[in-house]
Amino acid sequence: MRRAAFGLAVLLACVAFAQADERLEKLAGGLRSEDSNARMAAYNALNRERSAALPGILLKVLPDCSDIGQYYGILVLQRQPPKAARAALRKLTSSSSVHLRVTAAAYLWRMGDTKTASVIVQGLRDATLPAARKALLLLRVYGIRDDGVLAAVREHLTPDAAPAVLDAALYNVYMARDKGAGSAVKSLAAHADPSVRALAGACLLVLGDAAAAEGLAEALGGGGMNAARMQKLRSMLNAVKPVPESVLAALLGRLEEEQDINVLRPIVELLGEAGYAKAAGAIRKLVDHANSLLSKAAFTALTRFPGAVTPESMRELLQSEKDAPRLAAAEALRRADDASGLPVVLGILKDGKVDSDRWEAARVLAGFRTAQVVQPLLAALMDKHTTVRANAYNSLGVVLRSLFPYRRFDLNATDYATTGTAAARQAAVAKLRAWWQANKDRDW
Repeated sequence: MRRAAFGLAVLLACVAFAQADERLEKLAGGLRSEDSNARMAAYNALNRERSAALPGILLKVLPDCSDIGQYYGILVLQRQPPKAARAALRKLTSSSSVHLRVTAAAYLWRMGDTKTASVIVQGLRDATLPAARKALLLLRVYGIRDDGVLAAVREHLTPDAAPAVLDAALYNVYMARDKGAGSAVKSLAAHADPSVRALAGACLLVLGDAAAAEGLAEALGGGGMNAARMQKLRSMLNAVKPVPESVLAALLGRLEEEQDINVLRPIVELLGEAGYAKAAGAIRKLVDHANSLLSKAAFTALTRFPGAVTPESMRELLQSEKDAPRLAAAEALRRADDASGLPVVLGILKDGKVDSDRWEAARVLAGFRTAQVVQPLLAALMDKHTTVRANAYNSLGVVLRSLFPYRRFDLNATDYATTGTAAARQAAVAKLRAWWQANKDRDW
């Protein structure tokens, strides 16, 4: 009898393990998807898993994934039990995919296995790779201060290299603070592309070459900076204390001429972070911009300039005709313990005409941490827009943990998924509503 019972228990355990593996295989298969939302959903779900079986499953799946799917998979691997994770990453360094080999080797190096540097060097020196692929590899290995890797990165700092490769190589030099690359970076000072010259100048400033400021300021006047390059420039200049006046003046000039919103935003952020008060007038004009991200960046920058923003001016902004500055003002007031902007945020979440404003409203509500925002956030979990739902889900978790500090919350237990079907989301939201109604007035 005991043997039979034991045998049954073993059988049930085997079935349970098989079902668990099947579930993980299904989740991992989502990394193969060509749909970015489905890929991200798979990554988020896998990132919550801790299983000795998952590394083996990922080894089977990742070779068939796109570069971004492979990257997500390696990020998940790092969070698995260390022994199994390292073993899987080592196997990936022998993959037929150069992207998998180099990315896995880079993460192993960062985990202390410095012998993998040779795999990185071999990948970076693969002359058969197209420029876009080489640029991707350079970004995957940023910050690795191995002599061989640094030497391989420097080899890409030539005037005839593709701009995408130069962008990535310069960013790599900046992240590694590779002073040995100084002469190679200087060789780009006369590059035909002003945006390449600008990145090279910023990189030299990070490396301690103050004389590079003049060339950087001149290059900024030449334009040609796309959003990705301006973001890299912002990162580099944030590491320079203080940013030279000539460079800040050139950035202000760029701000007054630039039309691309995605380029304007990092310029505004950089000028604010540098505390360049001379830019206050130009930045103030952007506070009322229709784009919520740019409006918020402009408002945040102004708060860094003494006297540029007052409580009265923030309350005036709550009456703006555009939702973006109203959201920025409501959030700033909340940080000053003034919740007068809450009705504005709730109204935008419910009736805003621009999706980006509504998802920003869902994010901003996390800061108010009052029972008044729970029902609106629950309603937003059924919104038509994925990002609104995702921000509402994150904000709801923050608010509930604040309202009930002695309770542990795992919203995943409701099976809510921002990318799930409407019916599945409706069922999960119904569970959350029922819990809220039953517990909102309890004295914990």
